[in-house]
Amino acid sequence: MLLGTLVTILLSVFVVRVIERRSMRSIGFKGETFFRDYLIGFLLGALAIALAGGVALAMGAMRFENMSAATPWGWLALFLFGFLIQGLSEEVALRGYYMVSLKNRTSTAVAIGLSSLVFAALHLMNSGITAISFFNLVLFAVFAGIYFFKTDSIWGIAAFHSAWNFVQGNVLGVLVSGIEIDATIFKLIPVEGR
Repeated sequence: MLLGTLVTILLSVFVVRVIERRSMRSIGFKGETFFRDYLIGFLLGALAIALAGGVALAMGAMRFENMSAATPWGWLALFLFGFLIQGLSEEVALRGYYMVSLKNRTSTAVAIGLSSLVFAALHLMNSGITAISFFNLVLFAVFAGIYFFKTDSIWGIAAFHSAWNFVQGNVLGVLVSGIEIDATIFKLIPVEGR
């Protein structure tokens, strides 16, 4: 799976550079503010999903089941690395390549809308996908598109995406794209009927 995400990045860069003859900058690879953009995006992503988890707990939509007896730090580091690559690959392919290519041919709103629908559609094979989760994926992708265009950088939204998935799965213990992750710090369980 990790190899597939790396291939996605390389293929997107190849199409942009060789076929479309665009600059790396057009994908959002902005080097001068890389560290700042990445750090801000990562912190915002981690904070956003932590707040969502806190609200779900407070509203009774989730319950705290347990805390890991021994935190698997080595596994957590590997998952973090994997999510860093996975988040970057989805953002490069769908925002940096596809959305920008659409924007070069149509309006920003249409580019964000179409790329958001494609992003959500790519998640249709996830287990447990529902109409609500599909709609939420579209909303996230709209946010990601706006974030990308506002910052003019792929780094922040890639970090946001990676942090969201890592904290959701490996810190809160909530399914990520329908996949349960065993290497987690906490375990939050959805409450049926809420």
